[in-house]
Amino acid sequence: DDVGGWINRISPCFIEPGGNRFVCHRPSRVNCGLASVTLGKSCTTKTTGTHVGAGGQSNDEERSGGVDFGHICPKTCNLCPFEQRIFTREVFSSLHDLIDELLRLPVLIGKRGLMSITFLDGEHIGYDEAIQMLNETKPGLVINYQETNHTSIAYRAMIRTLKSLMGSATVIELTPMWNSVGAHSADMVYQIREALQKSQRLAEKNDGVKWKIYFEGMAPIIMDLKTEMYKSAPYFMLLAMVVVVLVLTGLSFQSATIGLRLLITVAFSLLWVFGIMTILLQDVTIPGSQKDGLHFIVPIMNIPVLVGLTLDYDLFLLVRIHEYRMEGFSSQDATMAAMYKTSGIITVAGLVMLTAFSALISSDLFILKTTGLLIVLTCFIDTFIVRAWLVPALLMVGVEWNWWPGRVPKVTRRCVVVE
Repeated sequence: DDVGGWINRISPCFIEPGGNRFVCHRPSRVNCGLASVTLGKSCTTKTTGTHVGAGGQSNDEERSGGVDFGHICPKTCNLCPFEQRIFTREVFSSLHDLIDELLRLPVLIGKRGLMSITFLDGEHIGYDEAIQMLNETKPGLVINYQETNHTSIAYRAMIRTLKSLMGSATVIELTPMWNSVGAHSADMVYQIREALQKSQRLAEKNDGVKWKIYFEGMAPIIMDLKTEMYKSAPYFMLLAMVVVVLVLTGLSFQSATIGLRLLITVAFSLLWVFGIMTILLQDVTIPGSQKDGLHFIVPIMNIPVLVGLTLDYDLFLLVRIHEYRMEGFSSQDATMAAMYKTSGIITVAGLVMLTAFSALISSDLFILKTTGLLIVLTCFIDTFIVRAWLVPALLMVGVEWNWWPGRVPKVTRRCVVVE
C-alpha cells in the first residue's frame, strides 16, 4: 500500500495482503540482501538479475518478474515485522462477529456509522472479496476508472487509513448518530467496552485469534476523566466547604450555630440553581442544548465560585447584624437595622456581578454559556431571595442561641421604626 514510496526510505520492501508477494520499489542487491537476511528467505529481482540466499550470498541469474517470496511470514513467525496478521481468514471472521455485536448494541450507531476493513457502505466484506479488490487496484497497476469496480477503488482508499502499513493492526471507526461526548455518552462507552471484551474472548476461543482491542476517541477519554474526577473531587469539595465555613465562622463570630445556618443557605442556593439549570437544559432546551444536561466539568469548575458568591453576600449581612448585636441591640432589632443599612449596597454588588457574568451567556461555547447562567442565577437568587428572606428567617429561629457559645451583651438598646 506504499503508493507514496516513502516506506522504502526506512525499509526496502514490504509484503502485500495475502502474504504471497514481496514488493520492492527500489530493488537492488543490497536491498534484497538486507530483506533476505532479516526474513531468512531468498528473493529474486528483475532489476539486478540477482538471487540472494538467506545468508546474504548472491549469484547472477536471469531477470525474473518481480520480487517473489512466496509465503514469507508464516503464522509461527512472531518476530517478522512484515507479517500480515490482519489479512487472514480467521481475523476477518472475528471482525465480522465483532461488528455484528457492535451493531446490536442498544446505543444507536447505525450501519453507515461503522467502517472497517471487513465492513464498507453498510455491508460485510469477505476475505476473498477483499483480496480480489486489492488485486484490482494494487500499486503500480494502471487503473481504468470507467471499467474498474468503484467499490474496489473505495476499498483501497479505505485500507490506507484503516490498516497499518505492516498489516499488524487495523482500526474500526464508529460514528454514532448523536452527540458522542454528551451527557449520555457514558452508556455508549460502557456498552462498547463490554462488547469488545466479549468479542476478544470469543475470537480467541472460536478462531484462535489473540488480539488486543483498544477503544480510543473523545467519548472514552472524557468518560475516564469524568470517572476519575467524580471519584474524589465532590467529597473533597464538600469536606473543604464544611470545614472552612464552620471553622471560619466559629472563629469570627465565636458561634457554633452561625456556620450551620450558612451551610443551609449555601445548600438552598445551589439546589435551586442546579434545579433551574436542569429545567433549562432538558425541558426548555435553551439554544445550544441537546437535552443532555450540564457538561461534567461545569459543576466541578463552578461550585467553588458559586459557594464563594453565596457566602460573600450572606456574610456582608451577618457581620453587620453581629456588630449591632454587640452594641446592645436584640437579635431581632439587629437584623432589622442591618437589613436597612446593607440592603442597598448588597443589591448593587449583586447586580454588578450579575451584569458582568451575563456576557458569558451569549457565548457560542456551550460550557461558557452554562457557566454564565449558573453564576447569574446564583447572584439573582442569593441577592433577592436568600439574603433578603432566608437569612433573616433563619436568624429568627433560636434568636439569642445564634451566638452560642460566645458571649453577647445584654439588650440595652431598641430599634424603633419611624413612619
